[in-house]
Amino acid sequence: MISQVNEDCLQFEATLEKSPLHLVFRDSLREFYWSKNLRMRTLLKLESVTSNGQLRRKIRDYFETCRQQVYSVEHVFELLDENSEGQRCALTESSCRNAMAALNHPEMHGGKDKAIRSSLAEFFAHEITTLEYLMNLAFAMDRIDLARIIREMQRKTQTAFEISFQITLNNAGIAA
Repeated sequence: MISQVNEDCLQFEATLEKSPLHLVFRDSLREFYWSKNLRMRTLLKLESVTSNGQLRRKIRDYFETCRQQVYSVEHVFELLDENSEGQRCALTESSCRNAMAALNHPEMHGGKDKAIRSSLAEFFAHEITTLEYLMNLAFAMDRIDLARIIREMQRKTQTAFEISFQITLNNAGIAA
């Protein structure tokens, strides 16, 4: 009887171990979560310095998309039974730092609004690519539920990008 209980406990502990694919997905999602929050803080700073009303609305719309997606990412963490602790992403950190640096030297970037538009395009491109990567990982893990959530996030990000820059993307992410 005791040996059966011990065996059952060992089997239960084995199911708690995470697969390498799960760990990659979780860590990538944590980076994405951290990135979203940093981008949101950067977007607020960019919005406060632009004098162009149309650009300000685009930044605000992007900020709202990010805010909604943070909730979606938190939901994915709940479905994974993982905490949503962010994990630093050097690429996003560099992009946000470059965006703020461009504001300090707008003449080098063709003006402040042009520098902001360039930063927004970089943010969008990184997010669309990261979401596609996360979606592929979710499919590889046979987590269709997660893949659907992430696909919807990617669709909304891509739509926001297309509206903001009046560019239509095909499935490969190339301007059509």
